[in-house]
Amino acid sequence: MYGTVGTPEKAAYAKRFGYDAVFVRDGFGDAVRAATGGRGVDIVLDPVGGPTRLAGFEVLAPSAALRCTEKRAATPTCGSPSSPSGRTTAP
Repeated sequence: MYGTVGTPEKAAYAKRFGYDAVFVRDGFGDAVRAATGGRGVDIVLDPVGGPTRLAGFEVLAPSAALRCTEKRAATPTCGSPSSPSGRTTAP
């Protein structure tokens, strides 16, 4: 299981919770692809949205899904049932 955080300090903290690896948000797509040998991941749980969600689509393996879990927005921003690349989202 991989995690994404905003700073290296947060990565060190998050790693204590059992992640296999924790990546800093900027460049996490390349890091995930490297960690999975280019395959990508089976599911992305996205509580953030915005550019981070778009980057999440880029690390999905074939037949994988992205799940929007954000709670802070008054209106969910998960959007349409597919990404720009045609991959499925689950609101």
